[in-house]
Amino acid sequence: MGRSADLTMLQLKSPKGCLEAEICMSDTGVLSYTVRVEGATAVEPSEMGITVDGVFLGKDVLIGEASYIFIQDSYPARGGHKLAVNEYNEMTVAVNHSSSGVVWTLCARAYDDGFAYRYIVPGNSTRRVNGESSSWTLPEDSEVWFFERNNDWKLKSYAGE
Repeated sequence: MGRSADLTMLQLKSPKGCLEAEICMSDTGVLSYTVRVEGATAVEPSEMGITVDGVFLGKDVLIGEASYIFIQDSYPARGGHKLAVNEYNEMTVAVNHSSSGVVWTLCARAYDDGFAYRYIVPGNSTRRVNGESSSWTLPEDSEVWFFERNNDWKLKSYAGE
């Protein structure tokens, strides 16, 4: 596992380079990420992590060497374009939780218009995800839009605050 918890930073750029993500350790020792678009901060430092079988796997970790691949594919679409293009750079890195010895994978993707990541936690038996602490911190002056429903269902869907 080449790097340790004093990891400075892993970087991932979109195919055209207009979006850049940085993954590092926060001041509290938790994995975190930042996203910039055209040099402007879109997501301020935000912690990431998952709790599996009662163990929080986002803190006190050893980070392996990152591997990178470029993906480009297309598929038929309806609407304004007959063909949709899916193009991104992907980074995968092994993460070793120091105290439990659980080794899991952080997979991150940078698109020219977005950033995504996921946790891949292996296991040979039933695993229980007790919680997820992924977050995003928007810059203070950000403007956001969300669809609000005026009924009881709104807090049970993506549309509630």
